[in-house]
Amino acid sequence: MRFRIPLTIAGAAVLATTLLHGMETQGIPDQVRKGSDYLVGNWIGEGTAEDQPATMRLSVRWARGEQHQVYEWSISQRGGETVYGNAVGGLDRGRNQWVEQMMESDGSHWTNRWDPVAGDSVEEVEFHGEQTIRHDGKEIQAKLTVQRKGPDEWHYTVAGTEGKPNILSMAFKRTPEKPDKATAARLEDLAWLIGDWEGEFELPSGFDEVGPAGAKVRSFESWCWGLGKKFIFCQWREEVDGKHTVTSHYVVGPNLETGELSTWFFESLGSHGTGTWRLEGDKFVLPWRSITPGGR
Repeated sequence: MRFRIPLTIAGAAVLATTLLHGMETQGIPDQVRKGSDYLVGNWIGEGTAEDQPATMRLSVRWARGEQHQVYEWSISQRGGETVYGNAVGGLDRGRNQWVEQMMESDGSHWTNRWDPVAGDSVEEVEFHGEQTIRHDGKEIQAKLTVQRKGPDEWHYTVAGTEGKPNILSMAFKRTPEKPDKATAARLEDLAWLIGDWEGEFELPSGFDEVGPAGAKVRSFESWCWGLGKKFIFCQWREEVDGKHTVTSHYVVGPNLETGELSTWFFESLGSHGTGTWRLEGDKFVLPWRSITPGGR
């Protein structure tokens, strides 16, 4: 089974710091919110995933309304592929727990549950949780531990049960930039895409519906403004070994729920997915995830 990272937990669990306070109100209790605010921003982690050196990048923000948090991450192993993930975390008042639902680009998904911990500190604290991973019809249980070492550093461990080795061990440090309007891509930032493009690339593994891993792919893209320049549309066609394999339709526009620039796409093979645009320096990055007709 490939590595997968229940990464988002670290921040959400913090919210569990004082779940017992203010439970009668509908909003997030103040102390819980304070604990959650700790994680908002961008982080980089160094450590191991399934005993192999790995690097992780994590971005955490409050969703509009500030009743739950949104996590986006990537994890790369030396010489291996990069896996992307998205998650949301929120307060389960019935169980008095902070709960996270996560999905990754390799098709795995899991649930994290964090119990409340005593004390008022949000920067020097240790807390624990449980994780249930589901992948390829299998279910795996794991134990979670977060150790906060101060305002800008925390350690995260996902330990297998029944004596199995750690699934993940990572030390995170805050990066200087924080998510704000300066790092959020805008629709006008993508005006340079308008027009027709051609490209070539090697097909990564995991796209058997399109072709074998390593196959030479030619892509043909046509981008245009739509609906009074409120959206950008794209038609994307791919050929493998000179044969047409898949056609995709993309819609790029502001996500009114999150306030960010999103992409929604649909493919002729029946797959569909979504992603959120980011600016990293002078590069545009689009972490995305999709679902195939087979549920992968």
